[in-house]
Amino acid sequence: AGVGGGGIFVPLGILLLGFQTKVATGLSQASIFGASTGGLIVNMRNRHPLANRPIIDVDMALFLSPMEMAGAVVGVLVQKALPEWVVILLMAVILGVTGVKTLRKGFDVRKKDKAAQEASTAEDAVAAGKSEPTKSGDVPKGAEEAVEVAMSDKGDDEGGERKDAAAASPNAPGTAAQAATSLEGVKGKMYTVDEWLEKDAATPYKKFAYLALLWCALFLLQVFKGGKGLKSALGEDAVPMCGVVYWLLLVAQFAWLFGFGAIMGRRLVNKGLRRQAAGVPMVKGDVTWDYAKCFFYAKWTFVAGIVAGLIGIGGGMVLGPLMLQMNILPQVSTATTATMVVLTSSSVAIMYITSGQVPIDYALTFLGVAFCGAVLGKSQLDKYVKKHNATYVLVFILATIILFASSVVLIAGGVKYSKRDWCFEGFNALC
Repeated sequence: AGVGGGGIFVPLGILLLGFQTKVATGLSQASIFGASTGGLIVNMRNRHPLANRPIIDVDMALFLSPMEMAGAVVGVLVQKALPEWVVILLMAVILGVTGVKTLRKGFDVRKKDKAAQEASTAEDAVAAGKSEPTKSGDVPKGAEEAVEVAMSDKGDDEGGERKDAAAASPNAPGTAAQAATSLEGVKGKMYTVDEWLEKDAATPYKKFAYLALLWCALFLLQVFKGGKGLKSALGEDAVPMCGVVYWLLLVAQFAWLFGFGAIMGRRLVNKGLRRQAAGVPMVKGDVTWDYAKCFFYAKWTFVAGIVAGLIGIGGGMVLGPLMLQMNILPQVSTATTATMVVLTSSSVAIMYITSGQVPIDYALTFLGVAFCGAVLGKSQLDKYVKKHNATYVLVFILATIILFASSVVLIAGGVKYSKRDWCFEGFNALC
């Protein structure tokens, strides 16, 4: 479903296995790393359902990942000042609301999938000569309604995409003049439609190298700064909480993330303008990037990161539903968010293991089991979704995971505070 599962792994590790919070968090990160890596391997072999291109939108991941990470940094800072019971309530409420909205989105997607299937069946029947008029000369029962519903839903979903595609069409009025004006100052080679489609179909190794660069810098900053209950590699005395070095590293972290995101956002807009000028066709779920949309997506991804950092979960449980609300295809959103989860979970998991906070045999076992489960589950689920055209299944699974996590967090919090005779702590100082 494209989420890490931290909202489930941590409470279950505490409730069922009896681990301390820090150990449960470390093992959770190892499990998330294994599961997300397995999903990444499967996703790298999969293709987009509507176009000849990889299913992972690496351009979007390059742009949104640093925004989500920067938001998570702010969320973690705020979380330090909040008592644990407030964090538990926030986590339960936010995940609960998100889960309900995702569930509603699932029913909406299911309705459209079913309508599209019925319309396709009716069209096939007509083409095969099996839909001859009945006694009264009517169309077979349900066929006409299915086609109408499918086309209506398609219009609702793709209204923005059709407008974007019309604007990008070389035959659209005023497009040539607009393209000529908008391409002033745009750098990069101008390709033909066929050349763009050929580039889309290729595996984006260069873009994955950019993701690796983002990961390396993020990992180094985490090692030096510390966090997640771990000490800095420079020593606790060298980087005290709220000390000068601490704030300098924090500023460097924001500068790197926002700078990287800004460069990738500009790159997205540049690429979008050149594709628009060439008249490259769009498919459902595609985004025509401009600076207004970049700001919009960056703003809400940053907010999603704050929420994720504030309640102590990976960004997938918040960012996945956000992408669905943006009408990105479920297959693409789950694959892209899973790729983003790899970046954060891997660096934190490595820090926990190398620092000795988590037993390495436990960590490797959890990592291996999660990896195998993800590869098996993802490959089988993809086959089912493709065979039955049931993209709504991905949305329902995501909603179920989020709602289950919300329930488990409440139960774990209730058990914990019942042992404390329901004594609630107050707010903490940030420094």
